[in-house]
Amino acid sequence: MGRGRWDWIPGRSASGTELLAECEAFLTGRLAELILDRDGYAPVWMWTNLLAHGSEADIRGEHAADRRVSGAVEDGWRAARSYLAGQVLELSSRFGSLAEVQRTALVPLELDLAARTTVEWWSEGQWVAAVNGALSAQRRAHRH
Repeated sequence: MGRGRWDWIPGRSASGTELLAECEAFLTGRLAELILDRDGYAPVWMWTNLLAHGSEADIRGEHAADRRVSGAVEDGWRAARSYLAGQVLELSSRFGSLAEVQRTALVPLELDLAARTTVEWWSEGQWVAAVNGALSAQRRAHRH
């Protein structure tokens, strides 16, 4: 699969078991880890997957995780997602449920990022800014 825009590629020989695992990982917010373990790289939009689909316990665990630098390429992405998990929890506690924040801000952002090829080249900082922008819009919507 390699680096680049990720999607189910026609003609790719994936077993039904592999496809089922990918679908389950997507729906539970663990797609980045699955693809990272398999391919050594997770596209930018996949780092949003846990925030958009994870349970409150998963997101709390991500926020509380010890993110010591191991030298792995994904260290910065994990640290950024840990920070954003805290932002998501804070917003959901102040302005509605986690499910509402996911449905109205994070799932639409995840889909938007997955559809934009320019996102492939983003840094962690650009991704954090995009997620924070979606969360800020959610805050503004609840204040009015």
